[in-house]
Amino acid sequence: MIWEWFCLKMAARWRSICRIHIHNAEIAKWRADLWHRRSRR
Repeated sequence: MIWEWFCLKMAARWRSICRIHIHNAEIAKWRADLWHRRSRR
């Protein structure tokens, strides 16, 4: 299957990309949580 070859070939690059996306998602979640806590009365 072409996807298996693609994943094997691109594994390292996709891991780094996914790590960046996960990192950004964590930051966004933290900022949203902070914002909700600050705006809550």
